[in-house]
Order: sequence, then C-alpha cells, then structure tokens
Amino acid sequence: MTIDALAKVAPKIQVQLDRVVDVVHRLGRKSSPSNVNSKRAIVILFSMRIYRDEVWRAAKNSKFLLDNNLRISELLSPEDKAAREKLWPRVKKAREEVLSRYVPRCPDGLEKILIGGDRLTEGNCHNIQLAFADGETEEDRLEGLVFKFEDWHAIRNLFEIYHQIFFNKASAKDHGTILANMNLLRSPPLKMIFANHEFGVDI
Repeated sequence: MTIDALAKVAPKIQVQLDRVVDVVHRLGRKSSPSNVNSKRAIVILFSMRIYRDEVWRAAKNSKFLLDNNLRISELLSPEDKAAREKLWPRVKKAREEVLSRYVPRCPDGLEKILIGGDRLTEGNCHNIQLAFADGETEEDRLEGLVFKFEDWHAIRNLFEIYHQIFFNKASAKDHGTILANMNLLRSPPLKMIFANHEFGVDI
C-alpha cells in the first residue's frame, strides 16, 4: 500500500521503489473500534538517498497527496528540531539578501541561478535546501538557487601535468606538442610566457 502511494507521488521512480524502500513502520497505537478513522503516521526509510530526494521533490506539488489529504514531511528528533530552529534566522537572512538581490523573479516564478563551490560546500548547501523543501513559497524552499561543485583543483592539476608532458623545448619537431603548435602559429612571445610561467602565479 505504501509503495503504491509513493508510486503515485513519484511515478518516475515507481519501478525502483520495491528495492529502495527499506523499512516502512507505522507510529502510534492501533485505532480503537470507536475511532477507526484516526490516522497514524508512517515512517519510511530509503536505502538510497537519491530516491528519497526524488520523492521529496515530487511531494511538493503532488495532486495525489492533496486529493487524499496526505503530506510527506521529515521526522526530526528534538535535537534536530532545535538545530533547525537555530538555523532558520540564517536561512531567512540568506533568503532576503541573496534571493531578493541576485535571483530574478519572472512571471512563472524564480529564475534559477547557478552557485558554485567545492564538493563540501555543494553538499552542505544541498542539505540545507532539502531541510526547507516543505516551505510554503519558492523563497522559503530556496528554489532559486542551484548548487553545483566546481572541481577547479583537479582542472588546474590536469593543466599542470599537460604542461609538464607536452611543453618540452626539445619537442618543436614533434607534431601535436604545444611547442610545435606554437611554431606553426609563429607565436614566439607566447612561447616565452609558457617557458617562464609557474602554475599558481598570474601571468
């Protein structure tokens, strides 16, 4: 029954739900005969976070949940609730300062902008966004911000290796090397810059 309901909320992953929904547990005591219509919350544990996130996103505007008077929310411990309440002023400040200043609002809603950082920053920002995914408005849910990691360290290291291998003063006659291409383009000033350049120092 729970799998069927989740499939209606997130039809894109209905095939995977049987193997990614790990635990389903109903909270509270069973309904008494005099109160058969009372509803008890259900805790769902996913084995893979990406599928949990997909259900979480799909639940925002789910017609199935709305028609059946159901909702999906996080089950937080008292400690997590206290931490979230402590975090909220910072999120509110970010919403007011960042969203209002840098994220344009179009007739169809907030226009998404990319925000880059290292992998840790991207992960932390993504977690904050998920924590407030049940907000009432786009601003409350921080939907105008799309976080991405920019692995510039790896790119810099790649260029350094590329430079060490292919920029060799003795390789002028070897087709495909940097120096041979510079000779082909007749760019001696550029050769001097490359020869004297140290990675990490601006030219």
